[in-house]
Amino acid sequence: MNRVTSHKGIRFTMAALGLSLTLAVTLSSTRAQMQPLGAEAALTNLGTAFTYQGRLTSSGAPVNGTCDFEFSLWDSASGGTQIGSTQTHTGVSVTAGYFTIASLDFGSGAFNGRARWLAISVRCPTGSGSYTALSPRQALTPAPHALALPGLWTQQNATSPNLIGGFHGNAVTVGAVGATIGGGGDNTFGLNWVTDSYGTVGGGANNQAGDAAGTANDKLFATVGGGKTNTASNDYATIGGGTQNSADGYAATIGGGMYNTADGTGAFVGGGGYDGSTGIGNKAFGNASTIGGGVGNVVTLSGTHATVGGGFQNTASGSYATVGGGSSNSASGGYATVGGGGNNTAAGDYSFVVGRRARNTNPDHDGVFIFADSVGSDFTSTAPNQFLIRAGRGVGINTNTTLTNTLTVNGQVVAGGAITSTPGGEPFISVGPDSGISMNDRAGASNPRWVIFPQGGTLRLWNGADRVTVNNVGKLTATGGFSGQCLSSGNFNTTAGNACNMDVAEAFASLEPTEPGDVVALAPGARTPTVRKSSQAHEQMLVGVVSTNPGLVFDNGKTYLAGDNSRLITANKTVVALVGRVLVKVSLENGPIAVGDPLTSASQPGVAMKATRSGKIIGYAMEAADAPGKVLMLVQPGHYVSPADAAAQQEKDAQIAVLRAQLAALEARLAALERQAAGGTR
Repeated sequence: MNRVTSHKGIRFTMAALGLSLTLAVTLSSTRAQMQPLGAEAALTNLGTAFTYQGRLTSSGAPVNGTCDFEFSLWDSASGGTQIGSTQTHTGVSVTAGYFTIASLDFGSGAFNGRARWLAISVRCPTGSGSYTALSPRQALTPAPHALALPGLWTQQNATSPNLIGGFHGNAVTVGAVGATIGGGGDNTFGLNWVTDSYGTVGGGANNQAGDAAGTANDKLFATVGGGKTNTASNDYATIGGGTQNSADGYAATIGGGMYNTADGTGAFVGGGGYDGSTGIGNKAFGNASTIGGGVGNVVTLSGTHATVGGGFQNTASGSYATVGGGSSNSASGGYATVGGGGNNTAAGDYSFVVGRRARNTNPDHDGVFIFADSVGSDFTSTAPNQFLIRAGRGVGINTNTTLTNTLTVNGQVVAGGAITSTPGGEPFISVGPDSGISMNDRAGASNPRWVIFPQGGTLRLWNGADRVTVNNVGKLTATGGFSGQCLSSGNFNTTAGNACNMDVAEAFASLEPTEPGDVVALAPGARTPTVRKSSQAHEQMLVGVVSTNPGLVFDNGKTYLAGDNSRLITANKTVVALVGRVLVKVSLENGPIAVGDPLTSASQPGVAMKATRSGKIIGYAMEAADAPGKVLMLVQPGHYVSPADAAAQQEKDAQIAVLRAQLAALEARLAALERQAAGGTR
């Protein structure tokens, strides 16, 4: 009940009897049925007006007559902000204090689920003077059933009402119809907003459906399911969730993730954009393009119908191009494909590349297939319609066994025509009674052609005459004799970078696995000559060094010329350089190594160091070293005498010489005395 005193001294009392929505209901016969709405059916807006009823007394007595009323709506019981405009109703009939205001209307946005208060002013009789404000303001309370839908309100219109749930600040742009905000939004993360008709925001915060361009009907049916700070700004654009995603293309879709963009018509980004440490969104700019996920992947504007499956920073810029995944791959040709891997490029139309650094970089190289293994260097096409394979461990067809050749085929190889080669080309192999391998000289047709063929039980290597033959018992004859050659590329020299074929080695049994450059010593107690890696400094049973590329190897009755010894070194066998020059592992345990320094075993197993005291050595350094590694050494096992020991020995030898001279002098004097004594007795 409200009481206030006007300026005329009249005390008014008003009791609010109730307020209700005005609702017209038309009843038909009991057998009436629902009729579908046709194009001609008129939709009647329910409106936002409501009826207010009250009872007004003056000085305790009910008022009879006519009065004027002013009504205003507020968001607080006192102070606060007025909502809508002030409603004035004059000439209202008051009988026994009761009156009814048939229509109070504060606009479509007046009631959004937040509390509201009605401020009332009155003057009686009508037109009698100033209005008297009644205090306190009347709190507008909901009907009981309305409490079942907290935080949910509607904006009516003549087409399709907007339904707004969640935070009271969530909004639908004026003029939009059929919009829905399911919930979410707040003051901290931001409100949800539908800017165009039939748009939907399911929940979350700071999400937008529509382009907010000021026209409420130009980007229809956009949807954001939830998440935070997502924008679906075109017709039929959809974002499922995630954060900071933007679906700007017509009918574009983003499933979720972070920082993703679907800008092309019908473009799709499944998710991704953040991997826990790096946040680079995926961007699908091409029409009907697809990015499955990953981080930092792009389909450019020219990449219509292009696809990136996932991975990291891959790009598809050709129409109908595909990148399956991997990292830093690019498919720029039309219908080009990068299967995966890293740093691959498919620039030609209909090209396919896969692996590591498979490069089809020339857009004119159409129809190229490149497979590149894990080697970290470019493997590049040189012409259209090539099939290129880089496989360091060989290519197998119909076999998956460990390969030792470039190409291994399990089965018969059939060629549709003769297998030939042009000068400078690769060899051809013939079959039948005149079988052989023919090889043209790369320097040109004027040079002799080489042929390998069997004849009369002997295998022959021929270029105008027999050069090398192997008979049926294995005897090898070379008409020019035998000489070894360094296996390393480049000109021969004596540096560690190109040292080979400069030592004579012999095979030994080994107690442990060894590798080239290891210092080895005899294993005591073995029944056959057996070595092991040196295990202590200045070891006394040093034999030599495991050879890298020996010039000559003696192996239990077999002799090998000039070659890599890796096949001769096993877990229980090794090849030891006994004379010549060989690479040896060194440490700086006794300081830097100079050319000519004697080398002995270090405390590190299998490693040499500079000898600084007398003892067993394995040879002398041919190179200086100021860091651990390998140096070239002249193998010369023997005993080393240090300069200090040599000087001491020389001093001892000098002392001995003096003593010997003194002894000789004493012996001479003694002999003289003996002669004198003998003369006196006579």
